[in-house]
Amino acid sequence: MRLSFAALVLLAGALPLAGCSEAGAGADASADYVGVQPGPDATGDDSGGDASGEVSTALRLANMSPDLGPVDFCWRVSGATSFTGPVLGERPADAGAAVDGGGVDATLEGGAEATADAGADAIAEGGDDGATDAAAEATGDAGLSLDASADAAEAGSAGADAGATAQVAFGAMSARVYLPASGTFDLALVAADQLSCEAPRFIGRVTLDAGKSATVAILGQVAVDGGSASALHLTAFVDELPEATSAKVRVIHAALGAAHTPPAPALSVTAGEGVVLAPEVDPGEATLPSTSPPVDSLGYLDAASVPGVAAVQLDSMGDAQPHTWTTPFVDLGARAGTVHTGFVVNLQGGALGLAWCGDLSSRALPPSCRLFLAR
Repeated sequence: MRLSFAALVLLAGALPLAGCSEAGAGADASADYVGVQPGPDATGDDSGGDASGEVSTALRLANMSPDLGPVDFCWRVSGATSFTGPVLGERPADAGAAVDGGGVDATLEGGAEATADAGADAIAEGGDDGATDAAAEATGDAGLSLDASADAAEAGSAGADAGATAQVAFGAMSARVYLPASGTFDLALVAADQLSCEAPRFIGRVTLDAGKSATVAILGQVAVDGGSASALHLTAFVDELPEATSAKVRVIHAALGAAHTPPAPALSVTAGEGVVLAPEVDPGEATLPSTSPPVDSLGYLDAASVPGVAAVQLDSMGDAQPHTWTTPFVDLGARAGTVHTGFVVNLQGGALGLAWCGDLSSRALPPSCRLFLAR
């Protein structure tokens, strides 16, 4: 099935919005918003699956697995015999999906001095706003190098500009991709430089509703056996559009632990002088709904004001031993008319990180994500 250039332009100009789910995931697919417009020739394939083939759906891939490495992905309607892709790298004109860009723009930003408990060696790069940025470097159970993660993100962004293979590195998110079908999909994660869908590193399944958009998060770790909450898996979260009068902030708890480390506990997330970004967020889920502060069923806080430059504090909740993780002072950019998603992720030696991703008004580029060390 081919999509003409005109069809791709029509798809890229559509307004994707909320609605998707995964079996066992916390996403709420009940919200009904203006969605992605149908494209020409959006017919079904050989799957016999539940894709409607009448309207498209949209997704953004967020890599929050600390030991997976940079990836591209392929897709098929569940039940089909073959995959389409890789999607983010160079593809022939009839690849069957429109993609807005494909590189990632992620920088690692940490404290002026990382402690041994965080398992990182940070290099300070002073900032004009009083924040201290650092390129941290860490190794451990997950085999994660934060320097390597930042380098991979930069390479992915440059590759997209040059027409080379794109990638989604740890702590980053792809541009929005439009698929000419809806329903239940198998997504195959492949190495960033791979030119085919053969020998995928992982295959997961998500359900994407017609005419709507989702962030599909890669959660867990490759090194953990299947069946555990810490094992590698995909979860789809509904996206929302910005509103002119307020900022929207969603927090997703992606700190699911490792082979010998339990997930981080349920957390509350605040910025600056007690501005609540997430009253409670459980492992593997988005922020729980709340009336005060107002958090909707999709996990979005509708905030009239969020501090421009502030430290973000993650506080443990429930029966867990009280613990607090804090980022350096950072510019959250959560101003009226913007939408942001923050992913709490595992780093080394008990440290957490906050991958802070914004939604750009131009869908020609992926969202900008910044990875902050919380210790």
